[in-house]
Amino acid sequence: MVYLIEENAIQLAHYRSEVERLEKRQRQLEELFDQLRVKTGENLDDEDKVSDDKGEND
Repeated sequence: MVYLIEENAIQLAHYRSEVERLEKRQRQLEELFDQLRVKTGENLDDEDKVSDDKGEND
């Protein structure tokens, strides 16, 4: 029984570490995406409006 508890604690620590790593990567990607939008002058809201207009014309 003790072995299972220890194994569970090890797995939990691993999953927490993985979640933290993925959250950090997500923040990095969001920052890069924002930088790209600034550099290209694109605004996601404007892009959505364009795709909506195309849908109405089809």
